[in-house]
Amino acid sequence: MILLDGTPVGEMSLYVNAAHAVSKLANTAWISIVIGEARARGVGVGRAAMENLETRARQMGVERIELGVFEHNLRARSFYEKNGYVLLPEVKKHVFWWDGRLWDDLRMAKKL
Repeated sequence: MILLDGTPVGEMSLYVNAAHAVSKLANTAWISIVIGEARARGVGVGRAAMENLETRARQMGVERIELGVFEHNLRARSFYEKNGYVLLPEVKKHVFWWDGRLWDDLRMAKKL
C-alpha cells in the first residue's frame, strides 16, 4: 500500500520470476505501481514508490525489471522512460477495452 500523509493513495507490488513477464531470464522482477488518488500524482509519490521497489529488487538479487503500461497512459509511460525503462516489442495479446476501443498493454524493462 502507498500512503500519503497516512492515507492510502495507491499500491505497488514486486514479483520475482513472474509467469507473465516477457523475459524468462532468471532474476527478473515484475513491478506495478498504481496511484489511484489524483492528489498523489505529480508530487513525488510515484518516484518514491519506484525507488522503494528498485531498492528491494536489488536486495533480492534482481538484475532486470519488467512492467506493463497501458498504451493510452502517456503520463505513466513518460514516468517510466524518465526512470530508465525502455519499450519491449508490443504484446498484442494483452489488450483491454476502454473508452470505446481496444488498447495494448505495452511492456517495458530496465536492467539494474
